[in-house]
Amino acid sequence: MNWSKLSKGKTIALIIFYAIGYQLVFSLLPYFITPLFVNLGFPENNVLDLINLLFQILALYIAVYMCKDVLSKDWKVFKKNWKNIFKSVLVLYLFMYVINYVLAIGLMYIGSKSANQEQLIELINQIPLSYNFMAVIVAPIIEELVFRVALFRNTYEKSKFGAYFFSSLIFGLLHVISSIFAGNFIDSLYIVVYINMAMFMARAYEKHKTIFASILYHFINNLIAVILLEVFKYVSV
Repeated sequence: MNWSKLSKGKTIALIIFYAIGYQLVFSLLPYFITPLFVNLGFPENNVLDLINLLFQILALYIAVYMCKDVLSKDWKVFKKNWKNIFKSVLVLYLFMYVINYVLAIGLMYIGSKSANQEQLIELINQIPLSYNFMAVIVAPIIEELVFRVALFRNTYEKSKFGAYFFSSLIFGLLHVISSIFAGNFIDSLYIVVYINMAMFMARAYEKHKTIFASILYHFINNLIAVILLEVFKYVSV
C-alpha cells in the first residue's frame, strides 16, 4: 500500500503553523480582541467564546488546506475499510484505557495529577462552545496531522522505533508543559499517560495507513473525556 506523507516543505510549514500560529498567536489574539467588544457593552465570556470559536475554525481550515493532498488520499483508504477500522480503533482504545487507568491510579497514589485536565475544566466553564469544538473536532484533526503525519510518518522510514518514541514524547511534553514550566516534577510525571495515548494513536495510523484511523481514535478519546468532564461538573455542583 502506498502510504501517503507530507513533503519536507509542507511538514516544516505545518509544524511552524502549529507551534507559532495555532498554539501562540491564535490562542492569544481572542484575549486581545475581546476587550474591544466588552467596551461596547457585549458580555465578556460570550464574546471570548465566539471569537475563540472563529479562530479555531480558521486554524482548522488552514491545517486541512495545508494537508489536503494527504487527507484526500487517506480518506479514500478509510472509506474502503471504515467498518474494520472503526472496530480496530475501539479495541485499541479499550486497551489504552485500561493501561492509562492503571497508570493514573499509580500516579494518583504518589500525588501526581493532570494540570492539563484542570486547565480544561476551567475552559469548559469559561468558554464551553469553543472549548468543546476544539476538543472534539479541531484537536483530533490538527494534532493528528502534526504528530502522526508530520512527525511520525516522516520519521517512520528512517526508524520505526524513533518515530514512535519521538512523536509520542513531543505529544506528551506538550500536554504537561504547564507543569514543567511551573517546576512541578510530580505532576510532570503524568506525561506517561499522554505518551501511552500517543503510541496507541500512532499504532492505529500505522496499522491502517490512513490518518483518519488515528483521527477517529483521537475523536473517540476526546469525546468521552469531554462527556465525563461535563458529567463530573454537574455531579459536583
